Amino acid sequence: MTGSTKVAIAITGVLEWTSVHECVMNMIIPIPDSIVQLSNLTKLDLSGNSSSGEIPPGLLNHPNLRYLNLSSNNLTGPLLAQLDLSYNMLVGKIPSSITNLRHLATLDLAGNRLDGTVHLSLFQNLTNLSSLILSDNELTVDQAANFSCMQLAMDEH
Repeated sequence: MTGSTKVAIAITGVLEWTSVHECVMNMIIPIPDSIVQLSNLTKLDLSGNSSSGEIPPGLLNHPNLRYLNLSSNNLTGPLLAQLDLSYNMLVGKIPSSITNLRHLATLDLAGNRLDGTVHLSLFQNLTNLSSLILSDNELTVDQAANFSCMQLAMDEH
């Protein structure tokens, strides 16, 4: 491709799933800020597009977004330091993939329907984690790990 190319992505407020995986073939474009206005968006795959710039503010804490793939791009900016998913209807166990969020300082999962045993050793590689809030769930915590620097908020069982 020669010359300058502009790409416009038209999106509507009722969109629930979009995949723009490798469709822009080596064109460096930013992720539009307006993407966070898609209130029904549950899945977003923008992998492999060489997208540049920062992740739009609000995308990482979008209220309905359950799947996000931004891999193989040229994104810049600060990494996620706080994740607040409190008082939703999340069910099941805390996924081990949460430990991929290496720069987390605060993780708030209070007020959901999470269950099972949480082994605090799961979080030992999150060296910046200073606050882990798990109250108002059906969780049992195995406190075998040493987290003297971390604030842990739990229900008393």
